[in-house]
Amino acid sequence: MSNTEIVQKLWNLCDVLRDDGILMQMQLRKNLYITSAIRAQIECAD
Repeated sequence: MSNTEIVQKLWNLCDVLRDDGILMQMQLRKNLYITSAIRAQIECAD
């Protein structure tokens, strides 16, 4: 998964969370968790 794909997925998630009424602070927390999980998965694949 490329950096561009990861960024696009995170932006899409932000749109979904915002539409669901999630505050920006909660979005950041969720995105940091997801980013960490994606990075760990990528590192395991290498």
